[in-house]
Amino acid sequence: MQLALPALLAAGASTAGAQVRPDIGRPAPAARDTTPRTPGTGADSIRRVEWVAEDSVARALLGRPGYTFTRYQGPIVTFDALTRAIDLFIGLGDTTGVAVQRGEELIVADTAIRYNEETGRAVATGRVYIREGRTELTGIGGEYNLRERSVTIRGGRTTFETEESWIVSADPLKIQEVDSSEGQGHNVFGRSGTLTSCTDTTHSGFPHYHFAFGEVKRTVGRTMVARPAVLYIEDIPVIWLPFVFQDMREGRRSGLMTPRIGVTDFVRNSPSYRRNVENLGYYWSINDYMDADATIDWLSGTGRGANEAPGWTRYNADWRYRWIDRFLSGGLASSYTRQGDGVKNLAVSWNHNQEFTRHRSLRANVNWMQNTTVQRETRVDPFAVLATINSSVNLQDRIGPAAVALGGSRKQFSGRAEVEQTFPTLSVTTGTLNLRPWLNWTPSFQFNEQRRTDITQASQLGALLREQSGQLVADTVGNDERRTSASFDTPLEIFGFSLRNAFRFAEREVTFPQVIKVVSADTTLPEVDRIFARTYISEVTWDPSFSLPAFAQGTWNLTPSLGFANVNPGPFMVRSHYSGGRWIRQTKRPTAGVSISPTFYGLFPGFAGFSRFRHAVTTSLSYTFAPRAGVSDEFLLAQNESPRNYIGALSQNQLSLTLGTNIEGKGRPAAGDTSATVESAPKVRVLSLNFTPLSYDVSRYMKYRDDGAPNALVRGLTTSNFGTSIRSDLLPGVDFSLDHSLFQGEVLSDTAVFSPYLTRVGGSFQLNAARNPLIMFARLLGRAVPATNTATAEIVSPADPAEARAAAALPIAGSQGRTAQVVVPPRDGWDASFTFSMSRQRPPSGDANIINFDPELFCEPLRGANPLAYQNCLTRASFTPTPEAPVTSPGAGGAFYRIPPATSIGSNLRFTLTPKWTGTWQTNYDVERNEFASHVVSLQRDLHDWRANFSFTQSPNGSFAFSFFIALKAEPDLKFDYNRATYRREAGR
Repeated sequence: MQLALPALLAAGASTAGAQVRPDIGRPAPAARDTTPRTPGTGADSIRRVEWVAEDSVARALLGRPGYTFTRYQGPIVTFDALTRAIDLFIGLGDTTGVAVQRGEELIVADTAIRYNEETGRAVATGRVYIREGRTELTGIGGEYNLRERSVTIRGGRTTFETEESWIVSADPLKIQEVDSSEGQGHNVFGRSGTLTSCTDTTHSGFPHYHFAFGEVKRTVGRTMVARPAVLYIEDIPVIWLPFVFQDMREGRRSGLMTPRIGVTDFVRNSPSYRRNVENLGYYWSINDYMDADATIDWLSGTGRGANEAPGWTRYNADWRYRWIDRFLSGGLASSYTRQGDGVKNLAVSWNHNQEFTRHRSLRANVNWMQNTTVQRETRVDPFAVLATINSSVNLQDRIGPAAVALGGSRKQFSGRAEVEQTFPTLSVTTGTLNLRPWLNWTPSFQFNEQRRTDITQASQLGALLREQSGQLVADTVGNDERRTSASFDTPLEIFGFSLRNAFRFAEREVTFPQVIKVVSADTTLPEVDRIFARTYISEVTWDPSFSLPAFAQGTWNLTPSLGFANVNPGPFMVRSHYSGGRWIRQTKRPTAGVSISPTFYGLFPGFAGFSRFRHAVTTSLSYTFAPRAGVSDEFLLAQNESPRNYIGALSQNQLSLTLGTNIEGKGRPAAGDTSATVESAPKVRVLSLNFTPLSYDVSRYMKYRDDGAPNALVRGLTTSNFGTSIRSDLLPGVDFSLDHSLFQGEVLSDTAVFSPYLTRVGGSFQLNAARNPLIMFARLLGRAVPATNTATAEIVSPADPAEARAAAALPIAGSQGRTAQVVVPPRDGWDASFTFSMSRQRPPSGDANIINFDPELFCEPLRGANPLAYQNCLTRASFTPTPEAPVTSPGAGGAFYRIPPATSIGSNLRFTLTPKWTGTWQTNYDVERNEFASHVVSLQRDLHDWRANFSFTQSPNGSFAFSFFIALKAEPDLKFDYNRATYRREAGR
C-alpha cells in the first residue's frame, strides 16, 4: 500500500543535506553536497535533504508495519487529483532543491521533480542525485520508474567499488533491479562514456588516465565489462583494447588466470629475442577449505645447435588447503619442465602445518627436484641460482615432563647431484626434575644421523675425468659420507653441588677411495702412502665433572670445580680402520680448577659532546691443574697420530683468559632543554673490543725451557687460533673482525712453530640519512645536528644473507617458484650497507698430501683445447662444496685441500633520487677475479596511477635479465612490459 503524507509537504521547508548511507567497509564520507561534482560543472548546489519533523499523525502512520511510504518535499508542491501527479519545483530565487523518497530510494533535483503515482514514474530535471540501494548516481536529468525499479539518467556518473573506486560516466546510464541466481541486485548499463580510478583533474581538466568505451555493463554478479575501450593518458589516446574486464566480487572464485606476456612477445624487436609466456592457466575454488590452480610457462629457444640455448615448457600445479577449526594448513605443488633438447625435470613441494593438541604439532616443508642443473640454468635470480633446496619435517610432542622432537632434513645443491640428508633427528629434554628436596635431575638425550651422497669433490684418484673431446664427465667412483651421533647428559644437583656425567657416541664413515699417509708404530720409520677404499672412526666420550657453589657472586664470581679429563683432548674410546675395528681406550686423570669472572669499571670526565665516559673491562680467568699421565701408542695410532714428539701427556698447569672491553660515552642534554638531565641523555658505544680465549700451559713452557728450545715462552700457548672483533657506533653498524692461525703444525706436537698467519678478515657497516659518520662526529664534538625523521633512521641489514635464506625457503615447484617482479618499496631518504670478507688458508708444510681446489688450475688443460668447455668447467667447479667443509678422511694423514683465497665486497643500496624515483642496487664483487659476481639493480617511478619499474639481474652462473614494466595500480594485471633474459647453458649436456 502506498500512502502520501501531505503534512510533510510544507512549502519553503528547510532543505539541509540528505543522509546518505556509506558503503560497508569504507569510511563515511565527510559532509558534502548530495550530488558529487560532474565533469565540467561547478560546485554542487543540491544540499542534503533535511526532512521536516513529522507530527503525531505522521509518526503514528510511519510506525505501522506492512506499509511502504513515499514522501515528497520542495519549496512549491502541486497535486493533480485527476492524474494523481505531484509536481515539486523551485521558485524564482530559491536555492533549495526538491526530493522524493520511497523506502531506500531517493531522488534529489535542483529544478523540478514530477511524480505520477499511477505510472510509478518520477521525472527529474536539472542536476540530479539518485540513490538506489547502495548505488548512487548523478547526472543532468533522469527518470525513475518505481514499479520497474529502474533508473535512467542522462550524463550519468556513478562509482563501482572494489579494492579501488572505479568512476564511470556514461550517456545515458541506466540501473535495473533484477532477481538472478546470484541474488537480488542491480545491473548497470551505459553507453559512450569513460572509466577511471583517478580523481585528480587539476592539471588539464582530465584525469591522469581514463578508458573511453562504447558500452559498459555491471551485472548483479559484480562483474564489469567495457567494450571496446581506448586508453587515454590525460587527453592522448594510447592503445585500443577490445574490452576491459573487472571482477568486483569479494572472496575466491574459479576462473581463468591472467597470463604474463609482454608486448615484445607478440612482435619481436630482435631475431635473438626469446619469447616468454607465464601464468597461462585456470584457478579452481574448490570449497571454503581448499583451492587449486594449473598453469603453463613457456620460453622459446634460439636454435637446435650444440651451442644454442634450448627453450623450455613448464607445467605447474598447485593445491592449497586451510582448515582453521582443525589448525591445519598447507599445500602441494609440482612443476614439470621439458627443454627443447629433451632434458626433463620434475620438482615437487609439500608444505604442511598442523596442531594436534596444545603440545603436539607437525611441521613439514618438503622440496624435491629431479635435475638441479635445470633449476640453475632456467633462473636468473642470483639468490635462487645459488640457493640450496631444503626440506625439513619436525614432529613435536610432550610426554609427561619430557619434550620430544623427532624430525629430519634434506638438502640438494643447485647444479650438483650431491644430497645431504639428516634423518632421524631425535631430541628428548626435560625441565629440572625435583626427585627430592635436596636432589634435582635434568636429563637430556639427542640422536641424529647425517648422510651425504654423490659428493662432487676432487680427490687424489680424480673426481672429474677429461674425455678426448675435451668434455668433463663425473667420475664413476661414488663419494659418500655418513655421520652418526648420540649423547646423553645427566646432570645432578645434590645439596647445591652439581655433578655432571655426559656421554657421547660419534661415528663417521667415508666410502670413497683415498690416499692416506699412515704413520708407523716404529717412530724411526717414515710415513707410508696407502689407499683405503673405506675409512671410518667411532668415538665414545665420557666427561664427568663436579662443580662447587660459586663464591663472591656479583663481584669476583669465584667458581671451583673438580673432574676427570682425558689425557689426550679427544674421545675416551676409539675404533677405526687403523685399529682393525678394535676399541682402544685412553686413560683419564683428575683435574682441579678455579675460575673468576669479574668486571672492572672506570668513570672518566667527558669532553666536547660527552659529559662522561665509562670504561668496562670484562674478564674471565681460569686455572686448571692435572698431573702427568701417559697415552698409549696404540691409542694414538688408532687415530693415525704419531707417538713421536707427542707432548699431550705432560702435566697440565693451564691458564685461560677471555678479555673484552667496552667504552661508552654519555651525551650532554640539548642546549636550552631545562627538563633534560644527564642521566636521560643517550649513550653511545665509542669502542667495543672482544677477544677469543687464550690458553697458556706453564708445564709446556718449562719443558721447552729445560730442553733449550727457542721461543720457549711463546710455545707455552695451547691456543691454535685467535680472533678479534671490533664494534663502534661512531661508524653506524660497523662490525670488524680478524682471525689468526697462531701455529704452523699441530699444537700437541713439539714440532709446532709459532707463526701467526692472518686467515680471515670480515667487516660491515651501514649508513643512512640519519646515521652517518659526519653526524656522529658532530655529536662527538658537541655540535648541534638537525632533527631527522625516525622513519629513515632504521638501519637495513645487509640483504645478501637474508635474501639467500628467503630464496632457499621458497617452494621450488608450482606458481610460487617463479621469480617475482622486483618491486622497490617506497621509502624516504637513503640507506646503504657494505660488507667485506677475506679468507685464506695457511700454506701446508712438509711432505703434505695436497689436493689443489683451485678451479683455474684444475681446468687449465681445457683452456687451449676447448675454450667453451674451459668456461663451463670453471662454472661447474664454482658449485663444488665450500672451502670451509671439504670431506676429508677420519683421523689424521688425509688429503689437505688447498683452497684459493677468496676476497669479496658486497653492497646493498636503497635510495630516493626524487620524490617519484626510487631504486636499489645489490651487488657482490670478487676481488680475486676482478669481476662482479652478481647484480640486482632496480629503478622505480611512481606515475600517480601507474608504476614503472626497470630492473637488471646478473647471476653468478652467467645468466642475466633485463625487464621493464608499467602497470596500473588499480589493476596490476593491466600492464605493458619488456623482458629480455639470457640463460647460461653448460656445454655437453
